Amino acid sequence: MAKITVKLETVTPLFLGGAEPRGEPELRPPAFRGAMRYWLRAALGGVYGDDLAKIRTIESTVFGSPDETGGASAIILRLGEKRKLPSKSFSQIVSRRKVPKREGGMKTVTDKPGTAYLFFAARETIPEPVERRALEGEFDLILSSRYILQNKNAWKQAYASLWLLTHFGGLGTRIHRGAGAIQVKQAEGDSDLLGKLPLNIQSSTPEELARELQNGLHSCFEMLGYNGKFPAIASPSKFDILHPQACRIWVIDKPFPPNEESKEKGWQIALEEIGGHLQKFRNRREKDYSTVKNAVRNKTQLANPVERVAFGLPLPFFFNSLGKKGATITAILEDPKTSKHIEYERRASPLWIRPIQLANGECAIVLLWFQSEFLPNDKSKPTKLSLSIDKVSHKPISGALPGDTLLSTFLTGSDKSVPGFSLKDQGLSLLKVNYD
Repeated sequence: MAKITVKLETVTPLFLGGAEPRGEPELRPPAFRGAMRYWLRAALGGVYGDDLAKIRTIESTVFGSPDETGGASAIILRLGEKRKLPSKSFSQIVSRRKVPKREGGMKTVTDKPGTAYLFFAARETIPEPVERRALEGEFDLILSSRYILQNKNAWKQAYASLWLLTHFGGLGTRIHRGAGAIQVKQAEGDSDLLGKLPLNIQSSTPEELARELQNGLHSCFEMLGYNGKFPAIASPSKFDILHPQACRIWVIDKPFPPNEESKEKGWQIALEEIGGHLQKFRNRREKDYSTVKNAVRNKTQLANPVERVAFGLPLPFFFNSLGKKGATITAILEDPKTSKHIEYERRASPLWIRPIQLANGECAIVLLWFQSEFLPNDKSKPTKLSLSIDKVSHKPISGALPGDTLLSTFLTGSDKSVPGFSLKDQGLSLLKVNYD
């Protein structure tokens, strides 16, 4: 039986839900299985195209399937004995606290507003008054084959998905915004695979990391049956695919060393900076603000596409000048078969921000932009934005979906409307990770 044991460490806080989503977080194998399945599907798309039925068949061979055509998983995932990790609250992570106001009363302040912006879904809200807690520390994960190994492809596919998870992905909530990053510190077991594609990070600079990720991607594709040519796929793809036409990958060309004086780790400094840039870039969208405000005030359709939607849904707004009204943008699709409305309250951001701890203890930031279909979109009855006011149910105030120009500008362009807040405007250059 094939077996690999890895010692993992949490690079960034791991917001995993337990029995209660906002109770004490729990480390469980299903979280790894689900994340590895996602990355295997994304990589298989780069090898076999966007034939989802075929990919699911391969995926089921590795991870099993509940339906009659599938079977038991070819692999077993187990956690080591140390499963109970220490946890921290959202407020502890972002140094958030209550302080007195000059005029009386209390106000909330945070020393890490950029990180708080990235992890904002972990804060307490009126409907959910308890903050999320996150795990930190080290633990072992054991990956083994279920039977005496007969399907070597399934074993290699599982290994490739583990490499992708520990280099690009994460576990729990806010993984698209830097939380839940895990890395391999040590690994032992299948020497052939570990020698061909090491699981631990070898690089000490962003430039070296870009090359390491490029070489690792190529090895993963080879393990999955890559024949030297990427298949044709639809544009945009129907699901997230690791493919030159469907996902762009960069490493920010700036290392973030830890601060010994303040005892801040590299990832804390990196996410605070990148989160601050993203917050300022997104907040300075006067056209979006005015478009939504006019629709709320006059209860009319959205006159222009709300460009900030490109970063994900839902998108909340708050207007003090309109009697403290709140408005939330989601999306709505009219089913062409039944003519019933289907609401999409959430759409994860296409942009992944992934901190990597380098071999020298510094931190680097990897960016992935999955350019898959933002939402299902029938040409005869296209998906539209839906605007609800103070969460009151009514006939939707709607408007057209935006393109991805704003997201592209943040990553690689210069912001002409509000200069100074894209990554390029901040002097951050990107190192492209090629696929071959």
